[in-house]
Amino acid sequence: MGNTSTEDKFIAMIGLAQVSFLKKNYAKALELYRSALSTFKSLPVKARIGMAYCYFYMEKYEMARACFTRILNLKSDCIEAYIGLAVIEAKNENFGEYFKQLSKAFKINKKHPLVLIHLAEHYLIKGDL
Repeated sequence: MGNTSTEDKFIAMIGLAQVSFLKKNYAKALELYRSALSTFKSLPVKARIGMAYCYFYMEKYEMARACFTRILNLKSDCIEAYIGLAVIEAKNENFGEYFKQLSKAFKINKKHPLVLIHLAEHYLIKGDL
């Protein structure tokens, strides 16, 4: 990023966004994430995931989908983005697409705890366990 004051400002913005998210103030968290993105064009993928989940919890599922898709365009092996897309599909009761997104995540890391939890839940609901 360059100089320390710029890095410090970035870290502070992301930290405040995360605190706001944890306090369930998703609109404020999103505002901070978006501000960080406009200031620091190379916003790390993990911060973009925060933005996506802000949209998700604000029930703006298409915006969340767009964020998760953008994350995958930047980092095609981002398991958290595949899980996010899967959860959106489950919300829409599109379980075929839900399973497809989970399968993509599973191919990347067969031991990722969140992937395994979602897959177990899928098979439990289906009655295949």
